[in-house]
Order: sequence, then C-alpha cells, then structure tokens
Amino acid sequence: MKFLTNHTFIKTIHYSSDRVADQIVMGQWELADNQIIHAYGKETMGAFSEYYQMEGSPGKLIRLDEKKQKLAPEYAPFFTYYKQNPDKVITGSK
Repeated sequence: MKFLTNHTFIKTIHYSSDRVADQIVMGQWELADNQIIHAYGKETMGAFSEYYQMEGSPGKLIRLDEKKQKLAPEYAPFFTYYKQNPDKVITGSK
C-alpha cells in the first residue's frame, strides 16, 4: 500500500466504547518512516495531523498518539475506510 501526497482521501471513523461518532476528513496521506502513515490536512475545525500504522492480516489501520504509540482502545477507531478520488476504495478495516 502506497499513499502519495497528491491523493485525497475520505476517512470515516466509528469509535469504540460509548464514543460512537462519524468523522469525514479530506486530506493528504503519505507513507512516513517505519511504515507509519501520516494523515494531514484541514477540517472545518482547523488543521489536523494524525499517524496510523498497519497491523495484522488483513492489515488494520491503528491510530497512534503524538508520540507514535498506540492509542488506548476506547480512543482508537476500529472501523475505517479510505477512498481516493474518484470513488475507488483503497482499503477498509473493521
């Protein structure tokens, strides 16, 4: 899986525990050091910068904190899809 900086992705997240939410983000994605995925761009609430890592098979995208450590399960998304323009699903995980 290769993310290029000129690709725009849509991210939809359903959080675990009682923090259920839908969030759609348009932004840029790139493959950073050590296979860490860097997501960055702007939302209606301002700029964002997030890090993810592939884990397991099939690869799930695990969100990392600012120190690039795994987030606690209650704060990490367990359902994520990424799309590239035009509507072509790049990867999905549950």
